[in-house]
Amino acid sequence: MGISKAVFEKTNGYIITRMGEDIEFSIRIIENGFKVGLIPEAFVYHKRRTSLSQFYRQLHFFGRARINIQRFFPGEIKLVHTFPVVFLLGFVLNFILLALFPSVFRWTTLIILTYFGLIFLDATYKNKHLTIGLLSVATSFTQLSAYGVGFITEGITRLKELVSSKASDNKK
Repeated sequence: MGISKAVFEKTNGYIITRMGEDIEFSIRIIENGFKVGLIPEAFVYHKRRTSLSQFYRQLHFFGRARINIQRFFPGEIKLVHTFPVVFLLGFVLNFILLALFPSVFRWTTLIILTYFGLIFLDATYKNKHLTIGLLSVATSFTQLSAYGVGFITEGITRLKELVSSKASDNKK
């Protein structure tokens, strides 16, 4: 992210909130009337983790951060932010279908396998490397699952806080 001195001064700069600082900062930039945009030609080097478990922890944290942003900026959760949750719940529900409706399970499993098959084929073709295709499937699954779990767990925590707050307000 590149910003001018004027943006930095008017927004009071980058505030460490522990979760989603870059998103929070971007929202404040927009709220202060500055224009933001993507520069497709710009190269950005972003630290990614070197193992699937580290990647999982990072994306879990990102899912939690999205809920945390909602605390400061209501309305900032968009439909697209729920897609990993839908994926995760659909994946879990698929195994419930195995026990209850085996014929439906076959179709839903086919849809899931097709989705990951397309990821595999696309990554393998674009990178001309079978290992990258396989890793793309593993990282896609990790990304969707971790973000979804983080989003759900932080959402439950936030919901408990709201219920507790309402209960204490009602006692007053």
